[in-house]
This record gives sequence, C-alpha cells and structure tokens, in this order.
Amino acid sequence: MEISFLIGNSIEDIVTSVKKTKIGFAGIARKEWLKKNLENKNTDPNLSSKLIRRKKGIETILIQTNNKVQKVLSLDEIYVFIIPTSDKFVTQNMNGVLGYSPYKNTIHLYVNPDIHFRDELEKTFIHEYNHAYFHTKRNWKSLLDSLIAEGLAEVFSDEITKYKQRSKWTNVLTDIERVDYWLKLKNQLDNENLHSSVFFARNDEFPIWTGYDIGYNIVNLFRQKYLNLSWEELMNKTPDDILILSEFDNKYSK
Repeated sequence: MEISFLIGNSIEDIVTSVKKTKIGFAGIARKEWLKKNLENKNTDPNLSSKLIRRKKGIETILIQTNNKVQKVLSLDEIYVFIIPTSDKFVTQNMNGVLGYSPYKNTIHLYVNPDIHFRDELEKTFIHEYNHAYFHTKRNWKSLLDSLIAEGLAEVFSDEITKYKQRSKWTNVLTDIERVDYWLKLKNQLDNENLHSSVFFARNDEFPIWTGYDIGYNIVNLFRQKYLNLSWEELMNKTPDDILILSEFDNKYSK
C-alpha cells in the first residue's frame, strides 16, 4: 500500500505537486479534473500542517486496517491519498472523513484533522477499499451499479469491523418508504444520471442517502442467503445477479 498526503499552500500547489503515474493523476485521468474534484470536495490547504502532524497516526490506522481487509479480499496494489478538508457536511454528518474511489486500486480520503476520526477513518477506508476492488471487476455506470457497489461496501465494512457500528446512511427509510422509493426506481436501474439525486438528494424527489439504504438492504438480503460465499466470490457476482438472488424486489414491491 502506498500512502500519499496531498498538501500545499493552495489547491493549485497541491495539483502541481501530483505527478502522472500508471494510475493517472492520483487516480484521475487529467490534472484539471483532479483540480475540480479537490475544489468540489472543499479541500482546505490551510489544514495541511495540522494534517501532517497527524500523519503517523493516520498511517498506523490505515496499515492496520489494510492488513485486516487483505486477509478477506486481496488487492495486489492499493494507492491511498489523504487530503485535508473543512467541509461542513463532512464534519457534521460524516465524523470528519469522506471517501472516494475514482479508479481501480485507488482511494481518496478527505480528512478534517480537527475531528476525532479514528473509527470513521477505519470504516471509510474499508468501504472505499471495496469500491477500489469493485472497479477492477466492472465499469461503474448505472444506478443499479451504484446501488450494489454501495451496498457491497457497507456490508463489507460491517463484516470487517464485526458490526461495531452500522452507518446511519444505510438505515434512513422505513419499510413503507423503502417500498415507495423502490417502486420509483426499479424501472430506472439502467439510468446513468440518477446517482446524485438518489444518493445525495440533489433534488426533492428522494431523501438524502436513499440509495445507500436501498443498496445496503439489497446486498444484506443477498449476503444472508449466501453466507458461504467468500468475498472474492461475492465480488464476482454481477449487480443483476445480486439483485435477483437477494429477492429484494419480491419483498419491497408489494
């Protein structure tokens, strides 16, 4: 595992410091796209020195966690980029850590160093590790891809952490609401433009984190039926297979 800290006096400094490698610019194809990504996630260069002061502790958590996940689902290479953020939503709703996997074997972790984030850093790394593996198996495009990918990542995190704390975004709907929103979504599973609205409430049609709730419940139902599968076998299942075999649609289309 390679761990890099993306820090500098400005976002421009950070982008300039990132050199092109076989995974592009920190897992993103073009530098201007990396810059836009950093801006969109409220990267805060002013927190760079604070983040570096916590460098050893962050590395220790990530190395220990990586050792655990590698025993369950192995990736030959994993590149982790730690980025300072002061985003209010991340601080108030995600315990100071936001994860993103832009490409196979690649993880971005946006961290607010002013927050006590040990448990959240561990859980977020596990979640994004699963995404980084998912990218090695298939292209992630459709709404169904997103539902299954997020569900897999959350169930994986549950199992690795021994169900220490279920993420709040996987349990935001009542059973009745789950039926209602699933009926709205089930005929749009091939749509490639719904991720933001279904997962992050970019409009008023869905509550925030609806996609995480539905995705988690699909994969959790599947997992309970097939506990004998290794995680490598599970990750080789297609999103369509997981949805069908979960029987989620039977349960929530009443």
